[in-house]
Amino acid sequence: MHDSRVEKVILLERGRNLLSYGTDGKVVLWETGSASAVRIFKPGIDLKSVVVTKLNEKNEEEGLFFEWKHELAIFLETGFVLTYDIASGKLISEIRSEYRDVASAIIIKGVNVFGTATGSINDKKFSNSSIEMLETCDNCLIAQTRDNTISVLDSDLNIISFLTGNDTHSLNSVFISKKQLYVLSSDGYLRVYCMKFTENI
Repeated sequence: MHDSRVEKVILLERGRNLLSYGTDGKVVLWETGSASAVRIFKPGIDLKSVVVTKLNEKNEEEGLFFEWKHELAIFLETGFVLTYDIASGKLISEIRSEYRDVASAIIIKGVNVFGTATGSINDKKFSNSSIEMLETCDNCLIAQTRDNTISVLDSDLNIISFLTGNDTHSLNSVFISKKQLYVLSSDGYLRVYCMKFTENI
């Protein structure tokens, strides 16, 4: 269904559905049982990040496969944020942020946080390299930059800890589960880092 590389896959509804997006500018909603594409969103090739928020509200429309309402926020390089109801596919809102050259984004406590190609996270200059990924872990923000570095930041965007690749391997994929940071590197190793120290920050 995607015409080029898939950037990320997000599991929904305990694995009954999943969402994928790729460099082709498509966001595809899949039903895992039948391996079929249920809905395709086409925001365009300037698609940079996708965030799914589960709402504390049940779906009321008949025929929808989602028990709970979910919102899909699509972040574009130009600073636009498109928000959809995933189950119905309806566009809820379209806003343009003050940020441009967006490279990554995340929603923290209802607030949009942008990582830019110029190395800023919102208004704070963080790096000379593009902020390629933003994720949360407890009260911390995990930022991956294009220069092969992953940093752990506190709520004021101060660096608590960081790790980096080297001349022999680059840090390819990063994900967080149960306070563990998993890093898959180009040398074929999956490295696991404990994030327990973030609990008291």
